[in-house]
Amino acid sequence: MSKGAKILIALALGGMAALFGMLYLNTQKAELLGSSQMVKVYVAADNIPPNKLIEPDMLLVREIPQTFLQPASITVTDVPDRSKIRGITLVPIQEGEQILRTKLFEGAPPSLASELKGKPSMLAVGIAMQGLPQSMHGLVKPGDKVDVLASFEFEREDSDPFTEIRPMFQNVEVLAVNDRTAGNAQILGEEKTSEASQETTVAQTVTLALPPAAAQQIVLAQQLGSIWLFLRAPGDKTLHKYEIWNNERLLQTPFRLWKARDTRAEVARDLARNTR
Repeated sequence: MSKGAKILIALALGGMAALFGMLYLNTQKAELLGSSQMVKVYVAADNIPPNKLIEPDMLLVREIPQTFLQPASITVTDVPDRSKIRGITLVPIQEGEQILRTKLFEGAPPSLASELKGKPSMLAVGIAMQGLPQSMHGLVKPGDKVDVLASFEFEREDSDPFTEIRPMFQNVEVLAVNDRTAGNAQILGEEKTSEASQETTVAQTVTLALPPAAAQQIVLAQQLGSIWLFLRAPGDKTLHKYEIWNNERLLQTPFRLWKARDTRAEVARDLARNTR
């Protein structure tokens, strides 16, 4: 066989090998991509953090091969209108990631009224927290139990005003802090959030479960003074013997409380005068 014939045969065999290789790759690609069956799914338009209510503008529709469809993925066939997808993310969802039912709490969070189920004759009453110490810097959580005390300003005739703190109620259940209820905290996986999202939120409003008469007293106490919450340990049902305290009893001294002095010498002189 001539050299030219050998070259032609080699070229022919090489071409056939290349052709069969291309056919094989195309077949594998078609099978891998499932190009015969494409499906439209909802994906995240951007990174979605946990505990986030899903809104329509957070979602995009993307067409993918059937092979790439993940279990529990929400498809356009399932939910044609993206505004109907309502839920709260239990874990972070990355940009472009398919929206899975297993990563959402689907449906609206329980209402505050639902927290009163099983608590007959109880009402929810909100308390406006006026400062960080009163709200324990946001460390009080829905489901905690607290004791409620109130401080008031009083006046005597021909005397300086004085402050008095009085006990009101004990072992009261906290239904909500700001807009978070105990049910929401469980659904949103509050304890499972990342360290970056665990920043303490200052409590501006604390909602308690109280009988009607007690709720009325809370409203009046807020108008006349300041409400203070004392946090109880879980399961603690001790009936504490609170006392009424005011300026005079706390100091237990015949001296008046100095509000301001210019020098230490004046303080020492007054002390010496009153101890003679």
